[in-house]
Amino acid sequence: ASADAEAQALGTWETAPHAPLRLGEVAVGAIGDWLYIVGEGDPATLVYNVAGGVWSTGAARPFPGNHHASEVINNKLYLFGGLTAGSEGEVQIYDPVTNAWSSGADMPFAAGSSSSALIGSDVYVAGGIVDANTRTTNRAARYDPDTNTWAEVAPMPQGRNHTASATDGQKLYVFGGRGPGSGDRNVTTNGFDTVQVYDPATNTWRSSLDAGSTPAPLPQARGGMGKAVYLDGEFYVIGGETLDGPGATDENVYDRVDVY
Repeated sequence: ASADAEAQALGTWETAPHAPLRLGEVAVGAIGDWLYIVGEGDPATLVYNVAGGVWSTGAARPFPGNHHASEVINNKLYLFGGLTAGSEGEVQIYDPVTNAWSSGADMPFAAGSSSSALIGSDVYVAGGIVDANTRTTNRAARYDPDTNTWAEVAPMPQGRNHTASATDGQKLYVFGGRGPGSGDRNVTTNGFDTVQVYDPATNTWRSSLDAGSTPAPLPQARGGMGKAVYLDGEFYVIGGETLDGPGATDENVYDRVDVY
């Protein structure tokens, strides 16, 4: 009976308890039955128990900021870079067991709004906004959490920020985003339709802008999508922003979902 009820509930929305703080530009990690959320507006770590529907507040991170890239590694939440409050290029690590933050080795480039993915045991971080929110970088690097060390890898063909990124378990995929010519700073622009793919095995990138190249570009240029989702062999790129480009449903917000 409970399985039937759960099946009937699929495809519907329900309202969970309101968060105790208002946050924007959030970064989130799921560890067990718990969600750990940080974002613009407060340095605290919000903790949500999915099974019980209960919120609590954890320790404040040392560099509040916003626009962090986030990954869960060995049951800890890692934040890579950020914008403002000294978070640019910082690595901040939250341990739910001790409710404490610690610092990892700084990124090779002090960026925020970077693309990231955990591939195997290493994290790959690419692009982002640098130099006090004045330009976009194409630099990329690999982080080894076991040794807390960084190594730069081949740079992106096109520097981007505010992308959607994900992995199929083997490569880093970076969809759209802002960058030189359309959003070098943290401002809404039309963005790009480029798709860039990094292969750690060969330390090489492919771009939809390469002559005769696969992958194909996004159907709609945009930035500000957040993470892409990889499921059953396909990537889902959801929503995003434009300044005055085609396809927006309400001022500068997209409701489209593209599958790659």
